[in-house]
Amino acid sequence: MNSARPPFAPYPPGAPAGYVLLNRRFENVGEFGYAYNPASTTTSKTLDLASATSPARAILDFFTYNTASRRAGIVNLNTRNGPILASIIRGALLHDLGSENPPTSLVSQQDALTAGQAIVQETTSTAAGHGPALTRADVARLAAVAAAAVPATIGASDEAKQTIARTLAEAGQARTWNLLIDVIAQTGKYQPNAQDLTASNFVVQGEKRYWLHIALDRDGGTVLGTQLEEVFE
Repeated sequence: MNSARPPFAPYPPGAPAGYVLLNRRFENVGEFGYAYNPASTTTSKTLDLASATSPARAILDFFTYNTASRRAGIVNLNTRNGPILASIIRGALLHDLGSENPPTSLVSQQDALTAGQAIVQETTSTAAGHGPALTRADVARLAAVAAAAVPATIGASDEAKQTIARTLAEAGQARTWNLLIDVIAQTGKYQPNAQDLTASNFVVQGEKRYWLHIALDRDGGTVLGTQLEEVFE
């Protein structure tokens, strides 16, 4: 044996149970959850993007897949309309195509509705540790409640639990508030013998209705955009 020559390096340990090798480029920031992390507390030893207390959850807010310009179609994570969230979650891949091609494990409509409603209940809760999403890092918390609501599919494995992060991290946001102001404008005159200016003495001669949509920056209070829509009934 040549003492001047170091011994062979030991072989690296085998992949942890449940670990999925992503043999392609990332397609959204939620797929960072496939990254190997030996210090992770998950069984698969990957970044944990499906836990409210995970230190890795800030990645969802710090990184993006593309440099995104202003665009329409970004969903408010704090929406109270569960079916909107369900429409995004439905059909999402529970497993990467590398391990299941063609895909058979997709989020069903019923599971998507259950997960969407669980997210709405979480963001509208007033209990300590719950409440609205303040940044996209809170998607990890929403993923945890969705996995708990649908344990047989979305909660079945570490990879499946992060389905919500993969679907909502790029398509959702918590910074812009979308407001709707319903305006009904009436024209007319008061009766000749009106004793006061109450509504009972006002004779309506014409009416129009408008919906004013306002996009408001939650952080700075800046109005990002407005749209006035005339309503015909």
